[in-house]
Amino acid sequence: MLDGAGLELAGFAQPSLYDPIRFLPEGVVLPDNTAPAQRLALAEKLGGGIRVHVAYAAAKGARVAPPMGKDSAVPHLRGVSAAQLARQVGKHGSLVVRAAGEAVTCSMPKASAPLIAAIDGIADLATIRGRSGLDALAFGAIWPLAERVLTGWGQLHYSAVRRHAPADRRIRTAR
Repeated sequence: MLDGAGLELAGFAQPSLYDPIRFLPEGVVLPDNTAPAQRLALAEKLGGGIRVHVAYAAAKGARVAPPMGKDSAVPHLRGVSAAQLARQVGKHGSLVVRAAGEAVTCSMPKASAPLIAAIDGIADLATIRGRSGLDALAFGAIWPLAERVLTGWGQLHYSAVRRHAPADRRIRTAR
């Protein structure tokens, strides 16, 4: 269908739904020659609960990789507040995601909680790292683990443009 329209699959809104590895016993891997379409079909069959597929398409050859982990990328959370998510991760070291009729518990480093709390749709990753006090190596050991879970379940998206914050956020009252 996409091919006939001159398009190619760019990704899914919740790519972790289409990862068959999550259904396999620990240590079991798929053969290296498993085609992407076969992996997607296997995950769909094993999961059995995907009723609606939300995918992104791009013109063939025009697909752009998301700015994962880039200093200039501005993270945005979807469907959850940063404070609430940070509390859950900081307390339990995990996140429970509900998708396609199932609840999935995903491990996340507790150390990622303050980084998640700093997501405001304005600060880019370089700013969040700077505010955290972590050096690039420590940040690089923590953030990708949280990023993989959150982007995989469609709760974290990036933009390359900062939302402009008002210069003065104080509420003014009439006198």
